[in-house]
Amino acid sequence: MTGRRKATWIIGALTVALVATGTVAARWRLGGGDHLGGLRAGDCLTYTGKDDAPYEKADCGAAGVYDKVVGSDRASNEHACWDVPGASDTLVSGDRVICLGDVDADPSTAINVAEAGDCVILPDPRTALRHDCADPQAEYVVLKRKTSVPVGEGCGDVPGSARSYAINWESQLARTQRNLGNEPSTDDVLLCLGENPTVVAAHASAAAARSQCRFLDSDEVSAAVTRGAGRKYTVTLRQDGMIGCEYQFGSAKERVSVDFTPGEKFEPGGAQVFKLDGLRAYYSPGEGDRVVGVEVAGGMFSVVVWLADTSDAFSKKVGIEVFRTARPKLG
Repeated sequence: MTGRRKATWIIGALTVALVATGTVAARWRLGGGDHLGGLRAGDCLTYTGKDDAPYEKADCGAAGVYDKVVGSDRASNEHACWDVPGASDTLVSGDRVICLGDVDADPSTAINVAEAGDCVILPDPRTALRHDCADPQAEYVVLKRKTSVPVGEGCGDVPGSARSYAINWESQLARTQRNLGNEPSTDDVLLCLGENPTVVAAHASAAAARSQCRFLDSDEVSAAVTRGAGRKYTVTLRQDGMIGCEYQFGSAKERVSVDFTPGEKFEPGGAQVFKLDGLRAYYSPGEGDRVVGVEVAGGMFSVVVWLADTSDAFSKKVGIEVFRTARPKLG
């Protein structure tokens, strides 16, 4: 008599489900005697189709190899092989369950044994692997491992969860029912995944290194504009804008922006050219947006002043003070 269970792997998000089902394994009970009782970890099998011996031990490099033995368990264990790294299929031989995995399965990356604190990569929508948390590819960390979870419950009760990964071991009957539209009522194993703090920090650091806001903080710009204007200005919002870093003073209509453009040449056009602390600079007057541009090592640094009811002389002075504050950080 043959009875088999296979597992489906489902990756999802807390809001929009990204569902991918890929069968991985089940339970076969051998007929015709215990002819595979001597299998050991590392042995491989091939499928023969014979009633008395449907599987035979084979060379792992041979064509048609079915699976590789990754461990064993007790036949009395309802969840046999669930916690054996790399197990994705089972064969029952007497009172013993042979745990099988893909021929190229790597137990060290097996997702079926992932626990809280393990990090995960998702190389494709159907695959998840345990991975070194220090590697930037490991975007997710397991926050919690749940078992026998009602479908639909998900990981909403786990703070920080961004995605979930479900492993469901199904009988042949259950698979047939699912194919007919009868979905299982529980997920056997559900991994609640959150963002890997190491990767988040690395991304934040890289973003900060690219940010135009890296040259000046809000207090520095507040002080520089106050000096240049001769009256108090306080930055209320600092953010990377479409062009440069934008510092607002109460509204988007009252702002100063700074921008460093690597490789840009000094091309003042019709602007007023002058020397600023020994560097070539220009001032471009305008109605509202006025620009102080300075040639620095590696490119051009520009300060755009957009302050209401101010003169060109006022805006030029403000732009100069902002540049002088940023200069020590320009290299």
